Amino acid sequence: MKLLFSPEDGRILGVQAVGEAGVEKRIDVIAIAIQLGATIYDRDW
Repeated sequence: MKLLFSPEDGRILGVQAVGEAGVEKRIDVIAIAIQLGATIYDRDW
């Protein structure tokens, strides 16, 4: 999975993923985060 974000403010800009089962669910979660204006700092890594 590749997460693209703005280095200035941490805003999530996009995501790329390759895989088999479950990839679409991970993409869906990131898509919702983008719609909500989440940043990389909002997530506990």
